[in-house]
Parts: sequence; C-alpha cells; structure tokens
Amino acid sequence: MNIEHMNLLARGIGYKSYAAYLRSDHWREMQAKWKQAHCFCCHTNSRLDLHHTTYDHFGNEWATDLVTLCRPCHDKVHALIARTGLLEGAHFTVKRQRATRMGKRRKKRAKRKRKQKS
Repeated sequence: MNIEHMNLLARGIGYKSYAAYLRSDHWREMQAKWKQAHCFCCHTNSRLDLHHTTYDHFGNEWATDLVTLCRPCHDKVHALIARTGLLEGAHFTVKRQRATRMGKRRKKRAKRKRKQKS
C-alpha cells in the first residue's frame, strides 16, 4: 500500500489526503477507543501509534484492523511492508523477529553466566 493509494482511500471518504484523515476528529476518536497502553511487538509504553493492519474497513475501522505500535516498531513494520509489499501480518513478523533476537540474547547471557560459574 503506497501513499497514493492511501490518499485515494481518504478522498473516497471525504478527506483531502491520508494525512488529513490522520489529523481528523474521527481518527482521534479511533485512537482514544482502540489504542492500547503498550506496543504489540515490544511491550514498551512510550511513543505509541495506532497502525492499520488492513484498509478493508478504512474510515469505519474495526478493532481487528488496528494495532498499537511504538514508533521504532511502527517504522520497522512500514519498512517490511515497503520491502515485501505485504500489509497484513507485517506486525506479527516484526514481533517474531524481535522475539527471536531477544531469545538469542537470553541464551548468550545464560551461556556467559554458566561459563562464569565454572
């Protein structure tokens, strides 16, 4: 999904652009209603955004169409979407990648601790 397509969607429901839609009272209401207290991917609670997982119900979003992401994870999701062209499920991929990295770090720490004890 590129910005031109998102602008077309926004114009289709009466907004000048996608950016105008994101500044609208409607979007602020969606954020107040659906934004969670932490990032879906990394569970931080700072710099949170509401991300569309699909545009199927654009302008009348369902709870399942939106996910809360921190700014770094949101940027990673959009980078993945730009690289692959796939929107749906990108947030799950970023979460899995992060979990894999965290798991590797935990294993390395545990290995160092075992080594120190010996």
